[in-house]
Amino acid sequence: MLTTRYYSTDTDKNFSLAEASRQDFARISDGCPIHAANQSATYCALDFLDDQDDSPDDLTGDFSEFFLETFPECFPQALAEELFQVFRPHVHRYRHCFDRPAKSPRNSEIESAIRNKGQDGSHVFDRDGWRFVLRQFQSWMFSPDNLGRKLYYTSGGRMALLYLDVDTHLAFQTKEDGLAAQAVIEEEFWSRLGVTPPFLGSERGRNGYLKVDVGHAEPEEANQVFDELQIAIRLLLAKHGNLADFEVKGTLTWMDRAGTLHAGRYGKLPTSSPDWTYRWQHDFMRTPPITLEQVKDFINQIRASVTEEDVRRHEVARHNAFVSHYLPVGPEQETKLAREFGSWWVEETVETYRQRKWIARSVLTERMIDKLWPDYEPEIISAEREEDAEPVAAEANNPSTVTTPVAGCSQKALDEIKNEPDSLKRQHEALMMLARRLKRVPSLDEALGFVKEQELFTGSWQQNARRRKARVKGILRFISQTFNAAKCKNGSVNVGKYTDWAAKKFPNGIVGGMRKCLTPEGDVYEVQQRISVSPQFIAVFMAVCEHALVQDKNDNDAFPHERAKKLWESLYAKKRISVKFCGRKWAICREAMVRFGIVKITDRNYCHGKAMKWDVGDFFPFLGRWKSPKQPSLLPAVGLADFLWEKNTERDNEHNTLLHQQCLEMALLGLLQPSRPPP
Repeated sequence: MLTTRYYSTDTDKNFSLAEASRQDFARISDGCPIHAANQSATYCALDFLDDQDDSPDDLTGDFSEFFLETFPECFPQALAEELFQVFRPHVHRYRHCFDRPAKSPRNSEIESAIRNKGQDGSHVFDRDGWRFVLRQFQSWMFSPDNLGRKLYYTSGGRMALLYLDVDTHLAFQTKEDGLAAQAVIEEEFWSRLGVTPPFLGSERGRNGYLKVDVGHAEPEEANQVFDELQIAIRLLLAKHGNLADFEVKGTLTWMDRAGTLHAGRYGKLPTSSPDWTYRWQHDFMRTPPITLEQVKDFINQIRASVTEEDVRRHEVARHNAFVSHYLPVGPEQETKLAREFGSWWVEETVETYRQRKWIARSVLTERMIDKLWPDYEPEIISAEREEDAEPVAAEANNPSTVTTPVAGCSQKALDEIKNEPDSLKRQHEALMMLARRLKRVPSLDEALGFVKEQELFTGSWQQNARRRKARVKGILRFISQTFNAAKCKNGSVNVGKYTDWAAKKFPNGIVGGMRKCLTPEGDVYEVQQRISVSPQFIAVFMAVCEHALVQDKNDNDAFPHERAKKLWESLYAKKRISVKFCGRKWAICREAMVRFGIVKITDRNYCHGKAMKWDVGDFFPFLGRWKSPKQPSLLPAVGLADFLWEKNTERDNEHNTLLHQQCLEMALLGLLQPSRPPP
C-alpha cells in the first residue's frame, strides 16, 4: 500500500495523509487544496513511499529519489506552477522571450504597456503589419510544450538572478576549459562566501546561477557591481591560466523616474539545458542568496589576489592560442571563400580579433589552407618578458592595462593611413588623429598601444621595439609644439541656418498624423494624434540632423535618439534655442521628413545597444542632392576647328532678305516684288 506525503508551501512542516486514493492524487495534480487537521494549506509537492520504508528520516523534508525522478512526468501542471513560483521573484515581468533575443519586446512597447496598463489594447502592438502581444511572466511558459525551449530573461526587482556564462565557442577552447572554469568559480565562491552557484551544461560551455539580494540599492548601482563582478571573474580565470570566456548576464531591467526603460543583459533560465532535472532544481531552490555587499567584498578580494604578471601571462597564452588556431582573412581570401561557400557562411564563421578578421583552421581543408595561405606563419610571442619588448596589448575586458580611446577615430581614415609605406608619416598622421580625438597630446603608453592595436608598425611587434619607441616619442614631442586643443571640435550646430527655410516651407508647422492601434480582437484602427510642431522646432530639428548626418556622422550611420536629445538639451541650456526637446515631436518631424525625402531611415531596427540608421535624403536643403548628374552626349566628339567651321558655314548660307525668302511659285506667277532697299 502507498502513502502519499504532501509538502506544504505555507508552513515548514510536512503533512502525511495515509492511504490517499487515486482520485485525491489526481486532484492534487490539478492544484486543489487538501484539508489536513482542520487546516487548509496549498501543497506544491508530494511523495510516494512504501509503508515498509516509512522511517523517521522520511519526515525531514527531503524528497526521496523516487519522487525527484517521477514528479515532472506525473505532475506537469504542478511542476509548471512550482517553477513559476520559484523564478517569479527574480524575472522581470515583461522583459523575457522564447528561442532567441531577437523576439524580445522593445523598450518602447514595455514603457507603453506600463504607462497604459488597464486600458484596452495596452499590451497589443502593430509590428510592420503583424500583431505582437506583450505577455507577462506566467506559469504556462513552463508547460510540457515549453519546458525545453530557451527562455531568455532579465532580472527585475529586489532579488536578482545572475547568469554566469562560461563560453567555449572558439576553436582553441575545449570542453575541459569550461569544466575547469566552473571548478575555479565554485571553489572561490565557497571559500570566500560559503555559497556554491549551481551549474549546468550548455551547447557551448557551462552556465551557473547566482541569487543576489540587491536590497535598497539603486538598480543602476547594482548593475555596475555586476559589471565589476564580470571583470573580477575574468581576472580570476586569467590567474589560473584558463582560456574560457566569461560573462555575467541576467542583469537588472529598470525604469527611471522619467519613464525610460533601461534593459539588462539577457540570460537563459535553466529549464532549457539538456542537463536540467528536478533534482538539480531542488538543489537550486535550497541555494541561499548573497547580498550586494558580499559581492563587493568578493570583487575586492579577487582583485587583490591577481597580479599584473598573471594578466600578462594569460594574454600571451590567449594570443598564441588564437593565432595558432585561426588564419587572418584579407580581402582576397574573403572573396575566394565567399565564392566557394557563400557570403552568409563567411559572415557566420569569421571572428574579429584586434581589428582584423580571422577564420578557424578547423572549418577549412588542408588543400584550401595551402592554396590561400601558402606562406603564413603565426606570430607566436614568448612567455618570457624581454628587455625591449612591450607587454601584449590588453583586450577590452582587462581593466588593469591602458586602453586607447579609438571609438571616435574614423576607421576609413585609419585604413587609408595604413597604406602609407613610410612608418614615420604613417604613425605621425595616426597620432595626430588620436590627439584630436583626445583633445590633448597622448601619453607614450597610449600612443604605443594605439600603434599596436591599429597595426601601424612594420614586421613583428618585438622587432625594432627600441627604435619604434624612440620614433613615437619624437613624434609626440613634435605634436606638442604645435597642437592646440582649443581647435579640436566635432563641429557646431548652426541653429539659425534653417529658420527661414522652415518658416517658408512649413509656415503652419506640422500636425501629427495617424497612429495605428489594435483592439484586443486584433482589429487595426487609427487614432488622430493632433500634436502640433512649430516651425521653430522644425528649424532646430534640421540643424541637429545636419550636425549628426553631415558634419559629425557616426561610422556605422547610426543616429541614437539619446544623442539627439543631449545635443538639443545642451543648446537649450546654453540659451542658443528657445524650444524644449520633445520626443513625440521629434518622431513626428522624423517621419514627416522621411515622407518628403529630406532624410532617409536606412535601418529601422533598434534595440538595447543599437540605434536606427539615418542618412540625408535627396531633398535635404542646401546640399543640392536633388540635382541629377549631367549625362554625357551620345554624339561623337567634334574638334574646336571643325565646330567653328560648321557654324560659320551655316551662317553664310542664311538668307535674311525678303527676296530670298519668297517661294519659287510666286516668281512664276509674276507676283514676286522687289524688296525695299535697306535704309
